[in-house]
Amino acid sequence: KFIIVLSLIDIVLSSLEFSALSALRAYTSNSTTERCETRFNDLIDLEKPENVAFFDALGKPSSGLTVGSFQWLGNYELCKSLDENNFLPCKSTSLLKVEDNAIGQLVWTSCLPNECKDEFVDIMLNSLNDTMKLYLNQTFELESEIVTKCYETVHYDAGAYIAICFLSIFTMLTLLGTCYKPLRNYISWICSDLKDVHSPLSFFANSDADRKSRDAKLMENVYEEFNKKPVAFGFEEARDTHKERSPDPEEEQSRDPDEEQSRDIHVTDHVAEDGERGAFSTHDNNTTQDLEAEVEVEVEVEETASRDGKNIVKRTLRGLGKFFDCFSVSKNLGILLDTRVGKGQITCLNGIRVISIIWVLLGHFYLQPLLFGPIGDMYQALVLSTRTSFEVVLNGFPAVDSFFLMSGFLVSYILLKKFDSGKRFSEMALGYYLHRYIRLTAPYLAVILIEGFLYRQMVTGPFADVLENLNKNCKDWWWTNMLYVNNFVPWNAPSKCVGQAWYLANDMQFFIIAPAFIYALWRSPIIGVTVTVGVTLASTVTGIVMTAANNYATTPFRASTTDFTMFSYYYVKPYVRIQPYTVGILGGWLYHRYNSVIMKLANIPAKTRVLVSVPIWMVTIAIQYGVVFGIHGPDMVPYDEGDAMRLCNAAFSRLGWASALLCQIFLCQAGMGGVINNFLSWKGWIPLSRLSYNVYLLHYGINLVWIAQMRHVWSFKPDLIMVTQFLGLVVLVNLFSAVLFLLVEQPVANMEKKYLTPAPKKPKVIVNKAAN
Repeated sequence: KFIIVLSLIDIVLSSLEFSALSALRAYTSNSTTERCETRFNDLIDLEKPENVAFFDALGKPSSGLTVGSFQWLGNYELCKSLDENNFLPCKSTSLLKVEDNAIGQLVWTSCLPNECKDEFVDIMLNSLNDTMKLYLNQTFELESEIVTKCYETVHYDAGAYIAICFLSIFTMLTLLGTCYKPLRNYISWICSDLKDVHSPLSFFANSDADRKSRDAKLMENVYEEFNKKPVAFGFEEARDTHKERSPDPEEEQSRDPDEEQSRDIHVTDHVAEDGERGAFSTHDNNTTQDLEAEVEVEVEVEETASRDGKNIVKRTLRGLGKFFDCFSVSKNLGILLDTRVGKGQITCLNGIRVISIIWVLLGHFYLQPLLFGPIGDMYQALVLSTRTSFEVVLNGFPAVDSFFLMSGFLVSYILLKKFDSGKRFSEMALGYYLHRYIRLTAPYLAVILIEGFLYRQMVTGPFADVLENLNKNCKDWWWTNMLYVNNFVPWNAPSKCVGQAWYLANDMQFFIIAPAFIYALWRSPIIGVTVTVGVTLASTVTGIVMTAANNYATTPFRASTTDFTMFSYYYVKPYVRIQPYTVGILGGWLYHRYNSVIMKLANIPAKTRVLVSVPIWMVTIAIQYGVVFGIHGPDMVPYDEGDAMRLCNAAFSRLGWASALLCQIFLCQAGMGGVINNFLSWKGWIPLSRLSYNVYLLHYGINLVWIAQMRHVWSFKPDLIMVTQFLGLVVLVNLFSAVLFLLVEQPVANMEKKYLTPAPKKPKVIVNKAAN
């Protein structure tokens, strides 16, 4: 048989021996097809420059084989520069085991000949066990089938074109909305009389009264400038009179039809009187009367058409102005950067929200390279897990529970206030659900289109297949994201579109059923508390039973990297994750019910506040410390945590974290937060908190793009370097989140508020006619 032995270790450890002959050392003529034999003989010919480049572009083992460095990356650009009809950049993967212990994936990116590439890869990687045993005296096995993926030119599909159209439309509207007001005021400045000149920079004025006055003046000037035409039969005065009597557009909307009809008759009579004193007064009576009748009809038609056309233009321009104003960058940037705090706002939530989203980013910053990237020192990653401080990364899952708590808290507090005002839920149900769906879905859809259909076309590299998988998942399952059922469908976690969006599905499902709990609390506190606490306990028991039955680890990080059953069946399911949300609902009810009492606590003497608050702070911080660091063990993960540890974590981790955080929010609102409340309530958090939703949507995909473009192995470097890289990621994600906020999220929110939110009823004004 045709046997080719490629000594990968020999190639690296003995660079002087690296040559075509050591790469393809020996073969026999009866091993495989004549086509492959001819092809390999051709590759050995070093007189061809492209063959030398081919061997140079091959992925080769580097130092660190004994500590798990099995990511061997070739030179992607060099291979791409060769004739694509002969060579293709490819990536081969297989699960590697060393001495019966799973150590991770073997990844070999190389430049392969178009012909016989499968035979070439199989012979090379299957000879790995012999070469490793020869040089390192250890047994290496390929545990799974070798999967080879070669990269070719990616063509734009329908999803990519839809994404481009979506982004182009919003970009164009943003440009128009930003330029509309300056352009409108510039036209007003050009067309106005000298005494009414407005500066082109007047669009920076902030007064609503000034804007309304300027808008009315602008519409008048624009209409007069572009609709001037000669007035027949010397009736200029009639036109001027009509202009003086032209009503304000806002008055026009409220004018009574009978009054409008009487005004038309009055204008017609006035025109006829002017006609008798005009140019036709020298004619005989019959001719003059006929001409006056024709003139009267013509002027009446002209004045009516002029008035109607003028109003249509004004209404159209005003409508366009309101629409384009929704997309104005200057307006939306002002909303983003506005740090004013309204009365009664819970300001500490801003800091909690920002810290929690940064915590989520930190966990994914370490997790995603482990799952998708070329890790050059797997052993070092396992060593990091023995550090107690590294539990902040390994066990950063309470950050998500913080968001569930805040969501339930705010929904409960706001709905209870509406119930107190006399509103029935049946009256506001449509707005309650529609508002939430529109506000969440607009930027969510944009991210699905970008991540699912554009990233693959924009990114090339040896690890771009992670984006191809995302593209395939979004093609198949994007509709589950739009229906917020992606935590159930598809059931297998690796097949999800926008993987981190499982949180949004849970949050929406909790939001749908929340009014039932909140109304019960408002109507009958005993029944409401019983039902809410009962659901919380039922979720707790469910988590304990599932953990015991399936032997789940305390966190997904401590499970096997190839075992997604915990994530798919347990971690993302609402019947396990609802505990913090129901705690938040109870917290919102308590805050609403005893708000006055909580506010009065801020007035008690400072020493008393310290004596009361310090023990509570110490207890709540101890609970949170136990949740995060209590599961730390002395050994590298994964290790046997013990049944007691796993069951206690399933029962109390989410419940304990949410309860402790809720107590801390109450302390901050009661004036017992001290320096912690001052830090969390810092106004600088407000703009960042507005971006937290977009940060959550975007960060995972941006991380994948970073991984897909890697050309060299990635390692867990010293802490200072890792912190620098992480801070760069935080800044980059927030910048893109701000762009998404200005392009999509806030414009859609403005339109939803302007066109779908019912305007508040204006109080009736009763005029005292007798006094007048």
